[in-house]
Amino acid sequence: MSADQHASAGWLQVLPLLVIGVMAFMLWRPALDPPPTAEQEKKIADLAARLGSASSTAMDLDDRLRSFGQFPPDPTASRALADALVACGTSGLDESRRTQLARDIYRITVVGDNWATVIPAALTGIQHTMAETGPACGPTGIDRIVSAARATASIDPNRRRDWW
Repeated sequence: MSADQHASAGWLQVLPLLVIGVMAFMLWRPALDPPPTAEQEKKIADLAARLGSASSTAMDLDDRLRSFGQFPPDPTASRALADALVACGTSGLDESRRTQLARDIYRITVVGDNWATVIPAALTGIQHTMAETGPACGPTGIDRIVSAARATASIDPNRRRDWW
């Protein structure tokens, strides 16, 4: 066997392993979270409206937070988030900001396999939105909201642990 034939035979042995490796890598990635259903979109809109109402109570907000997903958040954590939101007064936000805040809250309460990227992005979004409330919610209030939101984040207790 010549040196060229030997090198060719080596590639033929490595090529299937390379293909298997690429396929395994592509299948390993977590699935994208599905978009909200029509019912969940209504709940997001309802939460946004409640966030805009000065008469909303923490109980109203907590009920909405707990109604989003299949795995409701810890009751103590969701109530702390609702209390912090009421204390900061989100009614001063314009409609688009309240809707974005409601979407970010939805994203932390309905988390799928992609939780490692969704939760940090949603927490950052909540922090930025609350910073736009101005003096109504200072740094301490924003920290309370972000900490409570982090504790509220629901993760499927039986999520997929292997990707193949």
